[in-house]
Amino acid sequence: MVGQLVLVQSIGVRIPVPEHKNKIHLSE
Repeated sequence: MVGQLVLVQSIGVRIPVPEHKNKIHLSE
């Protein structure tokens, strides 16, 4: 259970990171 939650959190964190970077580059 805990292992699955950690994987979900790591995936959830990794997905939005590149999106934010792309938005920053677009805004620049």
